[in-house]
Amino acid sequence: MKAPPQVSVVVPTRDRLSLLQETVRSVLDQTLVDLELLVVDDGSDDGTCAWLAAASRHDPRLHWIDRPVLRPDGGGSQVCRNLGLGQARGQAVLFLDSDDLLAPTCLEHRWRRLSLDPGLDGVGAVACRFRDRPFDLGSDNLWGADTLERDPLDCFLAERVPWQTAGVLWRRRAFCRIGEWDEALVRGGHDYELFVRALCRGCRIARTAEVDYHWRVPRDDCFSGAAAFQRYYADGSHNAVIDRVAREVVGRGCLDGHRRRLLAHWVLRGALLCRHFGGAVPLAARGVIRAWTLGLLPLTKAATALLLLLGWGSVAGRNPAMAALSRLAGEVPEPRPCGDDRLPAWSLR
Repeated sequence: MKAPPQVSVVVPTRDRLSLLQETVRSVLDQTLVDLELLVVDDGSDDGTCAWLAAASRHDPRLHWIDRPVLRPDGGGSQVCRNLGLGQARGQAVLFLDSDDLLAPTCLEHRWRRLSLDPGLDGVGAVACRFRDRPFDLGSDNLWGADTLERDPLDCFLAERVPWQTAGVLWRRRAFCRIGEWDEALVRGGHDYELFVRALCRGCRIARTAEVDYHWRVPRDDCFSGAAAFQRYYADGSHNAVIDRVAREVVGRGCLDGHRRRLLAHWVLRGALLCRHFGGAVPLAARGVIRAWTLGLLPLTKAATALLLLLGWGSVAGRNPAMAALSRLAGEVPEPRPCGDDRLPAWSLR
């Protein structure tokens, strides 16, 4: 039986063939050659399947998985990632979006670092944002560089996201502890939820300042564009993510006074944005009530927030309730530096 590859790369995709071709090329052109690329198609009808079939015959490291119809709501990228993870044979796994790119030495450098320390669960680096080609928005337009010396769990709770989906190469066995991607989160935020879960469950992740992958700036009509985020706040999807994150932090014993303030701010901001983008009062209120039951908000603050959500409305072009709720949330606390022994295991070398 053939030995498993060092690294498996899992790419979910749907109807973005021209971008997918660039992504696939960036993986197959890696300086680390002992890899497999699993592309999971989510019902494309733009020629993706025919191209993948031909490309996989040309390079046997490329494997095409045609996602079966498992449920009527689809489930999106996290369902595809779970399918890919289930078939991955590599000792380490990287999840890559089908419009992003890896620098040529990305996997080699991360794999080497992971191999040197058996106690690590993941190795990551920094992304550079781009629009059409790498560095076209400038070589200093970075994602993650400003959080390298900050506690990553604090950063997620403060919405200063320290890494994107491809930001970490994971040791595959770590998912026995982390679990799969949450398929119930059918819209945005499932990546943040998975990363918080990993940190709360003690995963050790080393990151460096190396810029080794490229994150494409979203188009207005894409899954992670501004309009999509507004819809996800309005329909309660983002507040469902906040709720799952809060339950994980509290349930795993990772809550302290600082994180309580971070979560309280995030909950109140989520409720505010839900109403601001047209969400119903029950959707906005649900997170506030849950935060009170988890001990993140005192009763007086939760009650005040609920009254403000009920009294939402404009007066001469202004929204006094929105302004008052913003004041109630206050300024978001700054994430703390790494190194506190109370924090989940974390390595920066």
